[in-house]
Amino acid sequence: MAMTKARICMAFPIQFNVTNCGVEFVSLRCPTTLTLILMLIAACVEAAEPTTKLPFSPNELLGREIRDTYRDDHLERVAFPLGGLGSGCISLSGTGKLVDWEIFNAPNKGYQPRQSFLSVWVKPQGQPSQFKVLEGQLRERLDGPLYLTPEMFQEGNGVGPQSVQGAGFPRMRKAHFRARFPFAEVHLSDRNLPVSAVVEGWSPFIPGNDRDSSLPVAVLTVTLTNRSQVATEVALGINLQNRAGESNEIIREPGFQALHLHDDVSGGKSMFVASPEPFASWLTHWPADDQFMVAEHFARTFCRHGAFDENIPPENPRSGHARESRRIGSAGFRKELAPGESWRVPLVIGWYFPIFDTGEPHELGEGIESWRNYYAEQWSSGLDVARYVIQNLPRLEQATRQFQDAFFSSTLPGTVLEGISANLSVLRSPTIIRYPDGTLYGWEGCAINRRLGFGTCNHVWNYQQAIAFLFPAVQRSIHENFYRYGLRESDGCLEHRMPLGPGAKATRFHPAADGQLGMVSQVYRDWQISGDDRWLRELWPRVKKSLEYAWTAWDVDRDGLMEGDSPNTLDLKFTTPETMTGSQYQAALLAAEQMAIYLEDHESAAEYRRVFESGKRLSDKQLFNGEYYTQMLPAPGDYQLGEGSVSEQLHGQLYCRINGLENAYDADHIRTALAAVFRNHYRDSFFDVINVNRAYSIGDDRGLLIATWPKGGRPVKPVLYCDETQAGYEYQVAGNLLYAGFLLEGLTVFKSIRDRYDGKKRNPFCEFEWGNHYVRSMANYNALLALSGFHYSGVAKSIAIDPQLNQEQFRTFFSVDGAWGIVEQLREPRQATIAVRPAIGRLELQQVRMRPGFRPTSATVHWGDTTTIASVLYRDGVAEVTLDRRTVDPDHVLKGVLAHE
Repeated sequence: MAMTKARICMAFPIQFNVTNCGVEFVSLRCPTTLTLILMLIAACVEAAEPTTKLPFSPNELLGREIRDTYRDDHLERVAFPLGGLGSGCISLSGTGKLVDWEIFNAPNKGYQPRQSFLSVWVKPQGQPSQFKVLEGQLRERLDGPLYLTPEMFQEGNGVGPQSVQGAGFPRMRKAHFRARFPFAEVHLSDRNLPVSAVVEGWSPFIPGNDRDSSLPVAVLTVTLTNRSQVATEVALGINLQNRAGESNEIIREPGFQALHLHDDVSGGKSMFVASPEPFASWLTHWPADDQFMVAEHFARTFCRHGAFDENIPPENPRSGHARESRRIGSAGFRKELAPGESWRVPLVIGWYFPIFDTGEPHELGEGIESWRNYYAEQWSSGLDVARYVIQNLPRLEQATRQFQDAFFSSTLPGTVLEGISANLSVLRSPTIIRYPDGTLYGWEGCAINRRLGFGTCNHVWNYQQAIAFLFPAVQRSIHENFYRYGLRESDGCLEHRMPLGPGAKATRFHPAADGQLGMVSQVYRDWQISGDDRWLRELWPRVKKSLEYAWTAWDVDRDGLMEGDSPNTLDLKFTTPETMTGSQYQAALLAAEQMAIYLEDHESAAEYRRVFESGKRLSDKQLFNGEYYTQMLPAPGDYQLGEGSVSEQLHGQLYCRINGLENAYDADHIRTALAAVFRNHYRDSFFDVINVNRAYSIGDDRGLLIATWPKGGRPVKPVLYCDETQAGYEYQVAGNLLYAGFLLEGLTVFKSIRDRYDGKKRNPFCEFEWGNHYVRSMANYNALLALSGFHYSGVAKSIAIDPQLNQEQFRTFFSVDGAWGIVEQLREPRQATIAVRPAIGRLELQQVRMRPGFRPTSATVHWGDTTTIASVLYRDGVAEVTLDRRTVDPDHVLKGVLAHE
């Protein structure tokens, strides 16, 4: 295992550290010959270990430090999505600019409504007033944008930054950005301004609470601090252009103020800015001025005096520019700050575009064109959303901060926590939507103004793990949609891309072997996470049929090898057996066996076991070449793997580990193959890599190639995408490496991806593949599971951890159906403790498991204020404590104490 320590006590004792595959000599107590040294090393270092020199030190990989702050050039690409689960988003840029308004049921990268920004006016006592937009200096193209939406100033590139976005107003000189999902902060200051500002952006994100987590809002909490030695009058302003219609109004109620922008239709389209703080001034409609005069009234009023002037006569717009100007509304807040005093103003920006009607014809189900969004079913109007959020703002913020605190309290490596949390931004992006009943439907990713890869494509969504644990009911809705509307009853074929629309039924049936088989493993996983037997019983006949479709299409002779053409996520069909789809088959057979046993379908369970054992034996015999798993030869056709190595050769093994099942193949072969994947596929730079595919890694980037041919024999037309570094595939390999004990190698892959998304080169909150916010990036949640050894069964009412690092004092975030919080492990020489601490929710537990580091002689369970003696079973280093069923919640923490006396 990586980072193990060995001591050789022979004729010539040597102490050394084995780090990956290299040996660092700590002491050599006697002289010896080079030959003897090499013999000793060979005896102690497994041949299966990777031999690639790592580009990072152990401290860089294992350290707790989290990359959460971006400055200078690393602000360049930062855009942090704010919004709800499937509800669209607005992004907070590294400088504080509100960008990428993707709130109209469609992607909309690069768009910002006219003159929509925050600003501050300050007047120190006895001194002139000053004005600044609450953003750092512009970091966009100063010759103007290349991409334009219809609402933008159409001259675009060649006339400078967009004047309709307030480019000519003064901005703060200094800015830095700090983010730990779900919160992000922009820190702004200016040496000539006596007031500094922090703009914190967040949206409700509460595991298990998918309703509140789907609110279509972006909360901006602005904190202004008087850094001068004199009292200072301060005004905070916000402008927002109505993109829902042309009716703007001010709503003033006790504890609730809102600038409401709408289409003048009850329950229709709307936008709003709401706050519990009272407005000091406002302007419902800007003057209907043309072109460059649009902001003149704003400059004369708020910029000079810190107040908006509502007393302007109504005008009829004389041009398109004037009409756009009239759509803008503003609201202001004002307060005098004493020296050193801070003022916190919460602003809720929200949107309500209730009808989803942006599906493309080739995506939509037969006879379906539009429907109401999930959030439109939960709240009757934009004002209904606004009032709900303001009334519940303290609770929503507290629960969201509890999630952040629990997640980042984990003792996992900082790069893992940063990477997992950053990619949860996908859930706020246009990549996903929710049907009226809450069913999640997704694409693969998003281009600038259209979605890519419709259908909740099962061979892509097969990778993501985050939703299953954070929002289990939402994950189950994906399966329900597929198995109800996407299964061909006659033979169990499952369409891999579901048509778009509530209740839309598949009319074509093109299966993806890895996606269809992977869903069997997912059903098992989600049944365990929920413990919902009724859900499993309802789905089981269709799940069973989908698995056994393999016996009519891919494994007709039921020998466990997939001889039939196997379509898969590489957008090709393997024509002979291999383990990319084969390992998914193995994992599905194991999962199905366990579900069948539970449901007393013993005949099916026995057949699944027989096919699994045959597939395991034949794959290890015929597909393992001594170094890695490959494709059976001859492999006719183009785009085949042949004698090569594919990074996905053990994807099914990852499901086996996540699901707590046995290995898909021989354990030694698996370990050897994973080591070979890292050794043969990882590149510590791309300066000399020839890649005719998409360039996800260039120059000094690091990454892991999809396919290589270490022994030669690369086909003239090789595996599609073979030279690419797709993050989702890399995260799969990283997870498998971590489960196999190759900690430094797995973390190297993980960190290499995250280093590519450093804010300077690429947006840390938008990993892309075929489109932005690519869903496969949420595969990286597997790193939390692998490093913590966390496993929960709602069926057996059990919870377990088996951390691979920091075993003496370990803590990890957990989330399952019913509760989320932290699990802790504390190990001392003669005592070990496991504690389950829910932050929100409740669990029923009957069993806890851990590795205490000794054989325990007693077990004590503390639950709330009660203490009981429990039975303990010790086997293979694992202590299993059985207790009377207990309800564990925030007021009743469960703590199991093992002792050796």
